[in-house]
Amino acid sequence: MDQELVDKIRDYARQNGFRPAKKREVVALSLSQFEHGIDGDSLWSFLRNEHPSISRGTVYSSLKWLTESGIITRKVRDDRVYIFSLQPM
Repeated sequence: MDQELVDKIRDYARQNGFRPAKKREVVALSLSQFEHGIDGDSLWSFLRNEHPSISRGTVYSSLKWLTESGIITRKVRDDRVYIFSLQPM
């Protein structure tokens, strides 16, 4: 699934005139570890363990891009926190 997901991200980027971005791939791949989704700040905290230089802004801009591409979904919890998860492939 990992390579299929990376290929999907790269194909979407290429078809829509975006530069490839490794950090987008890292964000999307990390979402695959959270079956029921995760909020942006928790994902950023999780990613900082392996990628200490990744910024909160990078995580959120990647989540926005991935949502707009249809690769991930965004839902709102009752407490108005967005939860992000991978779309089924």
